[in-house]
Amino acid sequence: MTGFCRRAAAQTIAGLKLEDANRALAEHWLSLWPGDGLPPRAALNPAKLKSHLPNIVLFNVVPETRVQVRLAGTHVEKIMGATLAGADWIALAGPARAAIRLAMFSVLARGAMLVDHRHAAMAVGGPAVLEEIILPFAPDADGMSLVLAHVNLSAEQYLKIARVKNVLSEPLDHQVVPFARVAEAVAA
Repeated sequence: MTGFCRRAAAQTIAGLKLEDANRALAEHWLSLWPGDGLPPRAALNPAKLKSHLPNIVLFNVVPETRVQVRLAGTHVEKIMGATLAGADWIALAGPARAAIRLAMFSVLARGAMLVDHRHAAMAVGGPAVLEEIILPFAPDADGMSLVLAHVNLSAEQYLKIARVKNVLSEPLDHQVVPFARVAEAVAA
């Protein structure tokens, strides 16, 4: 995929106020770039993400067509109350949010990063604000892109988190960072 610049992406990510776990994951993702292209799916080695795995969801995205869960971490599946591998992520959004979710994942799969924050109700104590990042990988020959989502949920928060409907809340904020435009700005 062309139109990207690893140096510009690294500068942009360095300027974001990410929580430590998400910053480490984003920096690892940047280390997978082959020059100035998004990292290929083959570069992702789950063994190197061991501490992040419980809170990761991997999606297979065909822009404007479908988003399917490839793999979901143990914490995510426990919170959701279901096995997610193979699930249609667009259908799980429900009719009111399906088109919005597909449009957002299509933008991300084409080379953008998402950072958002959400309230999560806790069974004990007040609600927590959880940071999520979503990072794209290069599309394969069939146009399918792997997209990685990570929710920064500590082990302590995981033990206290309440029902799923409170985790799937609307984001308090979100920032979409399109890496192609960042590369164009650096080149100008």
